[in-house]
Amino acid sequence: MAVRTVLVTGGAGYLGSCLVDLLGRQGYTVISLDNGMIPDHESSHENVRHIRADIRDVSDWRSLMPTVDAVVHLAGLVGDPACSVNHDLTWEINYLGTVYVAEAARKAGVQRFVFASTCSNYGLSFGTSADTFSPLFPQSVYAASKIQAEHYLLSVRGADFSPAILRFATLFGISPRMRFDLAINIMTARAAMEGSILVINGEQWRPFLHVRDCAKIVASLIPVDWSRPGAEIYNCGSDRENFKISEIGRIIQEEIPLATLDIKKSADDMRDYRVDFDLQPNSINFNSPIGVREGIREIRDALEQGLFADYSNRDYNNYETLIHRLQEGHLSTSLRHDHPWPELVSSSV
Repeated sequence: MAVRTVLVTGGAGYLGSCLVDLLGRQGYTVISLDNGMIPDHESSHENVRHIRADIRDVSDWRSLMPTVDAVVHLAGLVGDPACSVNHDLTWEINYLGTVYVAEAARKAGVQRFVFASTCSNYGLSFGTSADTFSPLFPQSVYAASKIQAEHYLLSVRGADFSPAILRFATLFGISPRMRFDLAINIMTARAAMEGSILVINGEQWRPFLHVRDCAKIVASLIPVDWSRPGAEIYNCGSDRENFKISEIGRIIQEEIPLATLDIKKSADDMRDYRVDFDLQPNSINFNSPIGVREGIREIRDALEQGLFADYSNRDYNNYETLIHRLQEGHLSTSLRHDHPWPELVSSSV
C-alpha cells in the first residue's frame, strides 16, 4: 500500500519542524501532532495540518489514526538534562506515550511506524564503534526510557506492523524551531556571541548529525520495505562525523578565530561512545551529509546576521522550558513517584 498521509508526533519540534516541511514538499499529506510543551514552530505548507494535543491523552487524537498510512513518532522529552528533571514524567511521555501511539496505530491497521530513538543508548562503547548489535549501556533516564520503548516495539512487530527504530546521532544545525541546548549549537553560539568556547572533559566521543539530514533519513524510511519484514534498527549518522568533544571545540575555534578555547577536565559526563554507520549509506540512501564544520559556519552566520535575538532565551532550551512549565503548573504526571521503573542497567536488543 502506498503511503500518502503521514502522522508526525512532535511535528512542531526541532526535528519535527524540518521533517513536516520536507514531507509536505515531497507531496505527502501531513498531520502534525504536538502539545506545544516546548515553544514550537508550525509549518505553513499547504500539505501540513496542525493538531494541538498531548500523546498521553489518547482520546484527543485516536480518531486520526484510521486516516493515515504511516506514523513517525518523534514526540518525547529529549536530552539528558530535561529528562532528569522528573523521571516519572520522562517514563510517562517517552515510554508509555510510545505504547499509546503504537497501539492506536496497530489497532487502526497502520503498518509503518517510524520511531525516534538515540545513539545515547550505547552510553559506553569502550574504545570500539558500536553497531546495532552492540550491548546497550544507558547512562541516563533519557536513554533508558528509549531502550524500553524499543523493546516494546520489537515485541509487537509482525507482518501487519513494521516498526523502523532510528537511533539518531547527536543533532545540530539550524531548524525552524531552534535549540541552543545541543553541544555544537551552544558551543558555537557562545563562541560567536561571547568569544569563548568551553569544553568539559573533551575526551568523550560523540557522533553528530545535521538536523536536516536527519529529516531526510526519516523521510526515506517512511515507505515500508517489504524485503525487511518485522522491525529494523538503524544507526542514523555518518562515520566521518564521530568526534571527540575537544575536537569540536578546536573546529569551532578554527571557524571563529577570535574565540578562546577552555578545556576543563571533569568526570561528570560518563557517556563516551563512537558509533558505526558504515552500512547506512547503502541501506537508507544517506549520501550527502552536512558536516560538522558546515553546520558550525551556518550557526555562526545566522547569529552574526541577527536571526536569533538572544540564544540564551529559555525558548531555545528544553531543560529550562520544562522547568518553567512545571513551575507554572502547565505540565504534570499522573504516575506515582514510587513507580518501579527499570534501573540503569546494560541490556541488548
